[in-house]
Amino acid sequence: MNEIISKTDNRRIFKTIVTLSLPTVVEQGLQTIVSYIDTAMVGQISADASAAVGLTLTVGWLVNAPLFAMGVGFLSYIARQMGAGHYENIKKAGNQAVIMTLFIGALLGIITGIVSPFLPVWLGAEPNIRKITSWYFFITTFPMIFRASSIILASVLRAVYDTKTPMKINLLMNIINIVFNFILIRYIGIYGAAISTALSYIVGGILMYIVFCKNPYISSTSSRVSYDRHVMNECIKTGLPIALERSASCLGHVVFTGLVSNLGTISIAAHSIALTAEEAFYIPGYGMQTAASTLAGNAYGENNKKKLIKTSAITAAIAITIISTLSIFLYLFPDFMMSLFSNDARVIEKGSEVLKLVAMSEPAFALFIILEGVANGIGDTKFTFIDSTLSMWGIRIVSTFICINILGLGLKTVWMCMIADNLFKCITFFTRFIYVITKKLK
Repeated sequence: MNEIISKTDNRRIFKTIVTLSLPTVVEQGLQTIVSYIDTAMVGQISADASAAVGLTLTVGWLVNAPLFAMGVGFLSYIARQMGAGHYENIKKAGNQAVIMTLFIGALLGIITGIVSPFLPVWLGAEPNIRKITSWYFFITTFPMIFRASSIILASVLRAVYDTKTPMKINLLMNIINIVFNFILIRYIGIYGAAISTALSYIVGGILMYIVFCKNPYISSTSSRVSYDRHVMNECIKTGLPIALERSASCLGHVVFTGLVSNLGTISIAAHSIALTAEEAFYIPGYGMQTAASTLAGNAYGENNKKKLIKTSAITAAIAITIISTLSIFLYLFPDFMMSLFSNDARVIEKGSEVLKLVAMSEPAFALFIILEGVANGIGDTKFTFIDSTLSMWGIRIVSTFICINILGLGLKTVWMCMIADNLFKCITFFTRFIYVITKKLK
């Protein structure tokens, strides 16, 4: 009898994971398709254009880091309140999310506008691509309040089990991006891609706020948005370590890209395109990370150790199975993936080498993604910050610097340093998960 109940419970958990994660997987898949189209269209212009976009790619991650971090902070807090049944706190958290969106969006908009003229020089860009790199970055980061809305408020909606609405809005954003890409890139090149991205964020940010205000879990009977120090502090307390971790990690990516730029324009183009090509193969993991965070937060709020273990294990098993299957394709057909984004034989050759290498590490990376989501969902974000930062700077950056500047090695060795970073985080996050379930829960 217990075995039958257990199987029924597992099926229910599986169904919940799929229901929560599928829209997010589709959403991230759509974003990746647009990223593919952007990269492919820019890649047809020239290797210089690809290198310019590649340089801003990692800085874009750095800019988005505090936005995603605050989104995780609100998601974690709301998920735990849902598990504990404290629905009034959820509405208060919704108010604080609006305040945070306006504040951090305006702040980042000012900062990115100021640094955009100097960014290419800091990244070590060759003189011939500095102007287009600077303008591309400025245009794409100009509507930061709208970008903040599309990211932070989407996380709040996912925390209350509404994953479909962010997916639909992101679908519309992607359509806008694609349509204007075809129109504008033809006439103004790389700047057309930048304008298309900016327009999509503006529309998405506005729509996300409208839907956010109509959600019954987070909308308040009062139209006035008021500051709640306790709730805001709780969300920041969870989100701040993630902001620091993602900022440190993304800054590490910027330094990492800067080190790769020393290998020349062809290597940086191959590196950035390979990163874009690889992205599609771990989308299911990041799609299910949201489900892992939400369900882990619910279980932690209930103080339910068995539920935390089951939901985490099933989510990880699904992610590893899917990503392992996809990585076989990446290993067998790296040339095809690279040729989608560039017609330069040298770029394709270099990129194919590193894609074949990284394909073998994707299953371990899938496990890390889910365990990171679990840690964020239960609010164990200080560990995430410390571990990921030490791994990025102590393993990836140091070893890459040695390989390039001291040993004079190439792009393939650099990607081995990146894989070592991911494997280290997989092992340490798994160890931390065991500690949490044995020491922190009854």
